[in-house]
Amino acid sequence: MLNDFAWITFTILVPFLIAQSVILAVAIYFDDQPRPIFSRWVAHFNLLVAAALTPAAFVGLSLSGPLAWDGVLSFWVKNVAIGVWVVVMGVVLARRCIGSAPKSRGAEQNWTAREHRGDSAGVGQQRRGHAASGPTHRRIAWHLRHGPKRELWLAWSTLVVFYNLFFPMVFVVAQVQPPPAPAWDLATQVHYFHERHLGIPIGLGFIFAITGMTAVNNALIAYSMRRMSISRAFGYSYLLIYSLSALPGLLLLCIALIVATLRPERDPKVLGWLYDFAFLSFDGTMGVFLIGSLIWMVAILIDKNRVFPSGSAISTCATRSPRSSWRPAGSSGGVCWPGMARSHGGWTWSCSASTKSRLLSCSFR
Repeated sequence: MLNDFAWITFTILVPFLIAQSVILAVAIYFDDQPRPIFSRWVAHFNLLVAAALTPAAFVGLSLSGPLAWDGVLSFWVKNVAIGVWVVVMGVVLARRCIGSAPKSRGAEQNWTAREHRGDSAGVGQQRRGHAASGPTHRRIAWHLRHGPKRELWLAWSTLVVFYNLFFPMVFVVAQVQPPPAPAWDLATQVHYFHERHLGIPIGLGFIFAITGMTAVNNALIAYSMRRMSISRAFGYSYLLIYSLSALPGLLLLCIALIVATLRPERDPKVLGWLYDFAFLSFDGTMGVFLIGSLIWMVAILIDKNRVFPSGSAISTCATRSPRSSWRPAGSSGGVCWPGMARSHGGWTWSCSASTKSRLLSCSFR
């Protein structure tokens, strides 16, 4: 089991590398300066690297072949892509730092100042006109590219896309939420994993491929908190807490369940340990998310700039509090992992995601 746990963890933890490459590519595409920081080919290259890393998220599907942890896709393509990315981006950054400073720095600064005033040959008025008209997808694209709060638009869009993919994968494909009963005997737990021997590695593999979107969302929220009339410590604390809570709050659950379905002949007692470990790590760490939500709530309440609507501040942590009262001694009742107060797994998470999305969308106004 430890061997499987080690190699699955080593291979499957690609979501943040994927997100890193994608968000860098998006930033390059959105850079509309006269002299962009990076050339467009760097964005194309990063998207290619992200695509090369994605198959490693499905390592739990097979013990042999291209997707196995020693296979062509999950090991060789993934690690070669990481090595090439380090070399290429190192060269690109070095060239940018050493010898490619813009010749017309003054002209660029003047152009940027005019752009912010909205008087650059009517460009500002023209862009505002585009924002107020056209189909919905064009308006959203405008706000993502030119809007004054485009970091909030990007945070909102990543949140909506992630959770619209998260719930079908976890609830329908993997079928690991709502969580099963902690009081099940070993035979029932073994049957639980055998029933989901394909659904869990496919559904949770997809989650590993897209989980990096949550890092983008949390980083953009922390960045937007810099516009609040509060200490920057709030933004840094929010980002740190949510970064650390992702491992025990989601990724350990996925890894443990994938390891449990990897070998059908595994000892039932080991499967029972993985069963308990997975769901206790998922529900037992919700207090960390509660602290992060409390930090955001306090920041919203004391902010004088009203970056986020103050009326919705309480709801940011109200949806977390029932899940943070974990009682490991209970195998039934309202506070065990499938209990009503414990959220039925994803339902409280759904409310939390809806509240977060609502806060972000209200802040556009």
